[in-house]
Amino acid sequence: MTFNQKQYSSKYYYEHRKKILKYKKGYDYKNKKEKSERMKAYYKIHKVKIKNRVASYRKKLKYAVFSHYSQPPCCAKCGLTDIRALSIDHINNDGAHHRKTVLSGSGSGTYCWLIKNNFPPGFQVLCMSCQFIKRETAGWKNEI
Repeated sequence: MTFNQKQYSSKYYYEHRKKILKYKKGYDYKNKKEKSERMKAYYKIHKVKIKNRVASYRKKLKYAVFSHYSQPPCCAKCGLTDIRALSIDHINNDGAHHRKTVLSGSGSGTYCWLIKNNFPPGFQVLCMSCQFIKRETAGWKNEI
């Protein structure tokens, strides 16, 4: 496809997107079972490739968030730099409330929410050991 064809295609889609989306929605609804079978077959063939792509995306999200809250990414208390053991901590111990009201789950969902909301204050990077210590000693105050 040449540049002009791509440009025409994107212009056509932009001008007719409501009609196209309505058609696609109707087609998908009518052919739900067939589409589901195609997707299952595709996943079965490309399972490893898909999982690797998803894992790579999650690592990038995690690194972006940790790099913002700690440069270089390390635990705010003990200085551990192994990114596999690091996590995001709610400084005010309101993580459960935050997940119930704002987020749907944790992990990648939290990272996406933090990025989408321009890295709000009230979070820090802690290793899992320091997270558990903080949980046990509820009176322990943290600063960013």
